[in-house]
Amino acid sequence: MTVVREIWYRADGLELRGTLAVPDGPGPFPAVLIGHEGPGLDHIQRHRASDVAALGYVGFALDYHGSLSPFADRDAMMDRLGELFANPERNRALGVVALAVVRREPSVDSTRIAAIGYRFGATVALELARTGADIRAVVGFHPGADEYQARRQPKH
Repeated sequence: MTVVREIWYRADGLELRGTLAVPDGPGPFPAVLIGHEGPGLDHIQRHRASDVAALGYVGFALDYHGSLSPFADRDAMMDRLGELFANPERNRALGVVALAVVRREPSVDSTRIAAIGYRFGATVALELARTGADIRAVVGFHPGADEYQARRQPKH
């Protein structure tokens, strides 16, 4: 049976709450970091951690907004994402801290970790890869980085 639990951690000056799902068995298991979409870590992304565990991997749905989400309106969300997009170091730090959280888990084979992300979560995963982190794969689903960059450009 998959064991699912919440993990609290700090990054970017925020208290973050990710969801860790560990498959049944002795382990250690490979792991997959899961970056959520712009609005925040919701039940869909939290459930993805369980879906990954059902496939034999530790799934960790990381959080990059903390108490800032869920956002009351789209503009507030886009402002937050724009800030992160404009500062890749902040973005990278969010991924690096989440990776450290996963690596501390005794059930994880720290030599076999991948990162995936959805929309802006893909940007977090890609920025993690740009740090040179020892991860085996990165996959972005509909990265959408152009949308955030376009929002930051002045309109003529």
